[in-house]
Amino acid sequence: TPGPTRPPTPGPTRPPTPGPTPGPTPEPDCLETCVCGTDKVEVKFINPDPSPDDWIGLYKCKEENDDSYNFHPDIWLWNCYDGICQGEPPVQGSVVFEEPLPLYTEFGPHTWPLENDQCYVAVMNKNDGLSPPPYDLICEGEEFELTM
Repeated sequence: TPGPTRPPTPGPTRPPTPGPTPGPTPEPDCLETCVCGTDKVEVKFINPDPSPDDWIGLYKCKEENDDSYNFHPDIWLWNCYDGICQGEPPVQGSVVFEEPLPLYTEFGPHTWPLENDQCYVAVMNKNDGLSPPPYDLICEGEEFELTM
């Protein structure tokens, strides 16, 4: 008489699937813009290689075919707000566009308050290099609009 039937031999055990490899920690945005009302815009910045005369301008958004901001910003502020930085320039900080603005903003074709329902973008530039525009761009933020 034949013996009992043996169960089938199990296949090889598969090794566990490793979890996904975490990607690098994303760099924070160099510019974050807060439209904090109809007449106040705060721009937080991170600038790993700052110069004393870096500045942030609020520009009208580029047209589809533009590859640079080949025009003046509507308004601008030094990264040290009161003027060119004395001593070490900040690697991070913020500037707030609101009345009263520093007197130096009156030089050049600048506008404040900004127009409602108009697309704008904050752009951090180096003061040295090309002038008049386009300036030497460090980085640009996300587009934003002021709405009533």
